Amino acid sequence: QRHLCRACAPGLPRCCIILPMTSMEVQPAPMRLRTNGNRQLQSLLCRSRNSFAVAPRLLQHASGLLKIATAGLSVSMCLRNARRTTAASRRLYQKRIGCCAAEPASEVAGGRALEASLSTLRETNFFSLFRLDLFASCRVMCQEDQGCTLECEVDPTGGVPDFIEAEDQNFVYEIDGWYRLDPPVEDVEYYDLRSYPEKYTGYDGSIVWKFVHNSLAFPEPLNHGCEANLNIALDALHGSISTHIVADIRAREENGETIDGYGSAAEFVRRLESRPQSILALQSAQALLLHAVHTASEGMLSRDFGDESSTIVPELSKVCDVAAGAPSIEKAEPSDVLRDCRLRLRELCIVMDCVDCNFCRMHAKVAAIGIATAFKILYSDSTTGLSLSRVEVAALIVALEKFTDGLRILRQFRGEAD
Repeated sequence: QRHLCRACAPGLPRCCIILPMTSMEVQPAPMRLRTNGNRQLQSLLCRSRNSFAVAPRLLQHASGLLKIATAGLSVSMCLRNARRTTAASRRLYQKRIGCCAAEPASEVAGGRALEASLSTLRETNFFSLFRLDLFASCRVMCQEDQGCTLECEVDPTGGVPDFIEAEDQNFVYEIDGWYRLDPPVEDVEYYDLRSYPEKYTGYDGSIVWKFVHNSLAFPEPLNHGCEANLNIALDALHGSISTHIVADIRAREENGETIDGYGSAAEFVRRLESRPQSILALQSAQALLLHAVHTASEGMLSRDFGDESSTIVPELSKVCDVAAGAPSIEKAEPSDVLRDCRLRLRELCIVMDCVDCNFCRMHAKVAAIGIATAFKILYSDSTTGLSLSRVEVAALIVALEKFTDGLRILRQFRGEAD
């Protein structure tokens, strides 16, 4: 059983890598690169070593055929020939990340009832208004400015309720915190997610995703805890964004609009079916966030939601009831592992400032804070008396809704019963 992959190694365009599922060798097929000889080719391969989780031990180049012997396969290696995703690839991914996603997400997560409650919550001010800096400079990578189109433009919102502003007025900087919030500088303004639902903008975020998967994900998770769950969350974030992109492309197709020659079916295969780790990660990350909601449910339900309490509390209670059935996780982790996880989650929040599309940046920053909040709840030294800010609660629910809606879209594209 073999799968073809074209995006496993950043920096190797037009490369088809053949992955024998029963072997620990990766053999790129004969290829023609627009390079000048072996030295440049070797340099490209060395720069791509993070995609294979470990540096290559042997590099040979003869007559255009390369053989790279590696100590193991990266969990982030994508498996092409998408519609033939096998049980072997599922077992490989679950083994590498310590993930167990055997149950369909619709059953684990309560299905349509959960979707309805989360959708209702996202229509409230409490879970829609976020104070963000969409003009912060990228501080972690060099990239060409793609420029903004009208698809990428977002405008700040006015008339923010006093209750929301009062909740958000205290800015606390934690040097070893789980995430980074935008400081209250001049460019920080409130944005309303309701005005800008997820869609396809035409922005190419591949360079940001390469940084996330190659630099922020753990190349070789040492355990089934925080390290593996962080990798799951990063894959799920990528998968969630992809599902909403293809859903918007399909919606436009149904209205007679074509987008740069792309078809929703082809994009679904390219973005999702070809990356089974994203699909599996969406299922597992949804369960992870649900467990975080369950852990923090008492504090969330007892907080003040202002004038929206009559709407929010009943729906949030339903979400917490579903969350009570989420599988538990092992929380005991060495301090150095937790410190590394916190560092990578902080960097995830910071790297979102490298997204050139303001529309995409807005959604990505909120989702990153939501993921980091889940890890804060699950892996803090003690959850007794753990107090969550308005932004943390709102971002956590928004991230959970994004993952849950992503799974709904997956079922629709696969023709499964909703």
